[in-house]
Amino acid sequence: MNQSMEAMARARIGAIMARSPQVIEDGQFESNDAATIGGRAGALTAITPLHFWRTITHVERSHEIVFSDPDSSGNPTRATVTVNKVLTGRFNIAVGTTNSEGMPTDSVVHKPLEDHWVRKLLFIRIPHPAGERHDDDRLGRPPGVAMVEGEGDDDDEDWRLVGTSAVEVTSKDAETRISGLRVQATGVDTTLTDPLSLFRLRRVLRFDAGDQVTLTVTTQRNDDEVFLLLRWHRIHFTSNGDNTYTATLQLPSDDEQIVLRHVGVNAFSHGTLFDDQAPYDSQAWVVPFVVKPNMMAEDLH
Repeated sequence: MNQSMEAMARARIGAIMARSPQVIEDGQFESNDAATIGGRAGALTAITPLHFWRTITHVERSHEIVFSDPDSSGNPTRATVTVNKVLTGRFNIAVGTTNSEGMPTDSVVHKPLEDHWVRKLLFIRIPHPAGERHDDDRLGRPPGVAMVEGEGDDDDEDWRLVGTSAVEVTSKDAETRISGLRVQATGVDTTLTDPLSLFRLRRVLRFDAGDQVTLTVTTQRNDDEVFLLLRWHRIHFTSNGDNTYTATLQLPSDDEQIVLRHVGVNAFSHGTLFDDQAPYDSQAWVVPFVVKPNMMAEDLH
């Protein structure tokens, strides 16, 4: 691919990304919503945490595009985009304490936070006769993503966003690791082992409105603290004592037309929450899904 065509392809892909925030952003991890810890401190813990929240003060964004699968003319037909963000700020823990008179009081522990956020996207190039536009979005345009101005008008190709990965967010120097996420609901039983593996948008997880969904997270330790990230919920998972953690949630039954939703699971080291001297140590996976019935969701091809 010559430099002019590459520059045009990069510009077009960048424009589609800018107009597709519902597919790129997870909408969960940067939230400052508080999560209740539920008081499992025990006699040997340094602090008694009550709830926690993040304060993100700076976000540094970047992306890398890798072209592949050239056609007979040597022009690529696929592009994989790795989207990166570095989030910095504070991890805040509200702590239950007592004053000199033995009366309960609250204080807040602040820990420095640096999280590395990664998502992959898949684009394909759709050739067509010059001047002919492909408005048939069955080839992969996400619902609600308009054709970029000029796309397909003056040349013989369209780039389409057709696939995504989940999101992986790992704190700097983290030791905590998620190794699996099992999702179970009516007609759904799947296990994710690599959050950055690509899948077509048509294969995004789909649930019925009001579904009960069970999430089982596997980590490398049996004393991690695992929480759900969802825009109307923060749930503390139950430890099963074997490096797995389980929570069940009820999906909404409303008819709110949200094209693509995200649900995340966030594992912390025990010390992150129960030791004021331990560093912030976190990993999260955030997975896209849709709730049926959703006319727009049916167009996620």
